[in-house]
Formats: sequence, structure tokens, C-alpha cells
Amino acid sequence: MKTLYILRHGKSSWDNVGMSDYDRPLLKKGESRTLKVSKYLVKMKLKPDLIISSPAKRAKQTAKIIAKELNTPLVFDDNLYPGNSLSILDSVYSIDNEINSVIIVGHNPGLTTVVRELMDNDLDWLPTSGLAYGTWQTDKWTDISLSRPMEVKIILPKQIT
Repeated sequence: MKTLYILRHGKSSWDNVGMSDYDRPLLKKGESRTLKVSKYLVKMKLKPDLIISSPAKRAKQTAKIIAKELNTPLVFDDNLYPGNSLSILDSVYSIDNEINSVIIVGHNPGLTTVVRELMDNDLDWLPTSGLAYGTWQTDKWTDISLSRPMEVKIILPKQIT
């Protein structure tokens, strides 16, 4: 069985117009919403085997918050920035099949497209710190696109109490 978690980075700062997109940091609001999502995962006993993140600053910061809270290994993948859906899927399909659950931390619009393609055709937009996850009855990451997941959940920070 494979479980794929898709997490969009937390809310980031646009204050410094001269700063590159790659270097934009999280806002305090982004940090707190990400922490809220990570505490939800702990509470629901949803612990991935691995976290794979975009190397962009805001995604890295988001992934580090989640990794610390869940005590989960974290790696960075250049394919996830800027992260079109094809490069995201390439990263997913290349995950070692010994790993059964993974959180991908990255960026829109690619993440929303991946969620639509694999999990929920009706998703309008995955917001910052938004989490979508699905579980498939398969032993291979390359097979998750061949069928609909057994279970899908979309968790938005504003829904978590």
C-alpha cells in the first residue's frame, strides 16, 4: 500500500520585491499554519516514512517544521522547484518502493494539478499549508496513476480545530 501526502508550503512573504522567488521566506502565519497541520498529522497518527521537499526557502522551512514534529527523515529534490506537475510526478514515481508513505512539499500550480490528476478532480486550488493525501492498494509508486485511491482527504488549516 502507498500513501502520498501533498503539502503546499506555508504562507510566504512578498514584502521584498527585489528578492528572488526561490529565496522568499515563510511568514509567522505560514509557520503557525504549518505547525497546526503537523500537529493534526500527529494527532491522527499519520506518520510518513519520508518527506521530500522543494529546495526553495519557504518549502524548506515548511518541510523542516513537519519533519521535526513528526520525527521523519527529510530530503530535498530540485525537481520540486518550481514544480510543474510532470516534474513532481517524476519525483513521486522515482521513490524507492520500499518506502510506503511520503510527504511531497512544494508549490502551486503543480501541486494542485497533481492532486487533481491523482486524487480529486474537483479540487479548485490547494491553499498554502493545504494538505491532500491518498492511499492506493499497490506496491509500486509508478502504479498510483493507474487507479483511483482507496481513500482521499483534503485538509485545510482553517478546518483544523
